[in-house]
Amino acid sequence: MAAVFIGAPPPLDPVHSKGTLEKFLRERFGFSKAEADIALEVVSGDDRAMVADRLGVSAAALRNDLGRIFLKTGVRHLPGLVRLLADAGHNQHGP
Repeated sequence: MAAVFIGAPPPLDPVHSKGTLEKFLRERFGFSKAEADIALEVVSGDDRAMVADRLGVSAAALRNDLGRIFLKTGVRHLPGLVRLLADAGHNQHGP
């Protein structure tokens, strides 16, 4: 028997600021600033169109950046990326 909970992903650890998490992602995965910004936005659970609009980028640019993010992290899809980044936010130690 298994339970599946559908809903928004867990929030990032509130102890860590967005800047600290951005730095962590850039160091851990070699993200550019734009890639780190996108990664932090997708954790919100919003769809790609909303993220692109909020960041002021085109859907094509967002898709290209997500492709590079997937390559750098080794995940293949958005849910896996959200899970990876949420775990990184919860498990990060120190600034």
